[in-house]
Amino acid sequence: MKLKKVFATALTASLVLALAACTKTQTPETGLSVDDSQAIVLDSEEGIGDGEEVVVEDGTVDDGYVDEELMDEKAFIGTWVCGRASIVIEPESNGYAVNIHWGGSAVESSEWTYFCVFDGEKLVNHGDGVYKIVTYTDDVNFTEDVQYEDGSASFELVDGNLIWNDEKEDAGNDMTFEYVEIADVE
Repeated sequence: MKLKKVFATALTASLVLALAACTKTQTPETGLSVDDSQAIVLDSEEGIGDGEEVVVEDGTVDDGYVDEELMDEKAFIGTWVCGRASIVIEPESNGYAVNIHWGGSAVESSEWTYFCVFDGEKLVNHGDGVYKIVTYTDDVNFTEDVQYEDGSASFELVDGNLIWNDEKEDAGNDMTFEYVEIADVE
């Protein structure tokens, strides 16, 4: 069941990217806002980034720059995309499940799965990350070829974007992931 949810989320992210690429529209400048739980999320609505200062209970977010005191581990939660790759970060007991889906073709994709903990600055995994290649034989059936189960990675937020540091093979090298709003598919 969890695989279906991950697949549906990755598919939704891929469709959003494909639609954006087909229409060739520019997205508005992304700013930062704070939700009710004081977690920082990206927001494509008017507000921050247009010269308006937004004051929150614990500090100030001004024109896209984040007061470091507001940054916490909740800011990592959500769906992040870069090209054909998407990262879904979800809270799990004592840490975070990080699932990366990178579409290689219409029938094959690469997937990484990490269990991470927050170290005060970033999400880290120390050696039990799984990398597999998934090949779809039809709409329902697929095979998984596990490449390794000893991967390490870290995830950090830089200027409101997510950076994936793959310590096993530099798979996320030079990639900057942007936060996207994804509708709940349940």
